[in-house]
Amino acid sequence: IRRAIATGLILSALIYFKPNHIFLLMPIVLFIGYSCRRRRKQALRLLAAIVIPVVLLVAPWTMFVSSQQHTFIPLSTYQGYNLFLGAGLDYDRGYTHAPIPFRYAEANGLRDTTPPPDSSLSTGVRDAMFQQRAIARWKSRPFDTAMFGVLKFCHAIGFSIRGEIRDLVLSGLFVLSLFF
Repeated sequence: IRRAIATGLILSALIYFKPNHIFLLMPIVLFIGYSCRRRRKQALRLLAAIVIPVVLLVAPWTMFVSSQQHTFIPLSTYQGYNLFLGAGLDYDRGYTHAPIPFRYAEANGLRDTTPPPDSSLSTGVRDAMFQQRAIARWKSRPFDTAMFGVLKFCHAIGFSIRGEIRDLVLSGLFVLSLFF
């Protein structure tokens, strides 16, 4: 239980540094569920020991930021913008080193040509505007947007998507990790 509590505390700190770390909860939950599949009470105790510290430490920040922005903001004031970038709608391609996903976005017309929201607006309002554009893109072009996301994910975890030997080695190691 001590290690599970420590995991929750460390995960909370990681979420403060970069809100995307909230997604680390998914593999943790899957791992605990798989490794304790015959001992449900132990699995529930471990999950509670991880999730409760995360909720207790992240919730005050969520309440503070939401009250300051006058809208619900779960983790960050840049979530809408990140969703916008994740849908291939970025304005400035210079921020990334992922040429293959962005070639796909350009070739399939995913790039957004409308000007960015006015910088004089509050961060919460700008974020909501970015989020609305991203959701509209997901609704209008779900396959292309999902494919762009898959390409970005593959690139992020080390696959160059160019057919290099490195991709084959990473694929092999990934498949092996599923069995051990």
